[in-house]
Amino acid sequence: MMTPALKAMVEEDGVFWRIDEMNGLALVFEFRDDNGDVEIRGFHKSDGCVNWKTSDTCMAHFCSLEDAVELLVKFRTVARIAKREIARYDPQADWPEQ
Repeated sequence: MMTPALKAMVEEDGVFWRIDEMNGLALVFEFRDDNGDVEIRGFHKSDGCVNWKTSDTCMAHFCSLEDAVELLVKFRTVARIAKREIARYDPQADWPEQ
């Protein structure tokens, strides 16, 4: 398994991310608002588990089903990026069926 060298966040499809070592490889991610403030941050590990929290200044709030779906789409983006990027460093990662 290679060690990740990427420490700066990269933006892709509205998700800011980087690969890091956290008792195994993980995709560290952030969802930011239009001003660049972090609303949600967390990490996605190769076992499929995702840990996340809102910031001290943000609470998850939905005015419509479409708002909730938008958050779901971002989490699906996190899963897609995590699977792709962790495999670059650990091709033997044992991904659960999704």
